[in-house]
Amino acid sequence: MPTISKFYLDNQGAYDAWMGVIYFDPTDPDKKQHGPVWDPQGHRISWGSGGTFDLGNLGLKSGVRVWIALYVYSGWDCYGNSTDGGGLIYQTGDAHTANYTSWGTTLKNSVGFNNITT
Repeated sequence: MPTISKFYLDNQGAYDAWMGVIYFDPTDPDKKQHGPVWDPQGHRISWGSGGTFDLGNLGLKSGVRVWIALYVYSGWDCYGNSTDGGGLIYQTGDAHTANYTSWGTTLKNSVGFNNITT
């Protein structure tokens, strides 16, 4: 499974978005999903803009599986999948970024995984 430390969003949706993360810790005996947890240093990513979210802002433990969450202002939130990129693993300080694109409207939107870059 690929390791990353950041998300990048290309927002092509007709809305403003704020990035967050959903994560799963495979060492957790309860095996429960956590989040969404929103970037405390986040900013609005307007339609037609892009932005990066450093998952290190949350103090996540290295080794957790992560996928993107989008808070859509005045609309329905949308989420990636736990299988994005083959199952993304957060690693503190890793040089890789998981890239996503969002599209749609406030009431019918989606976010999709594109690739991983350095």
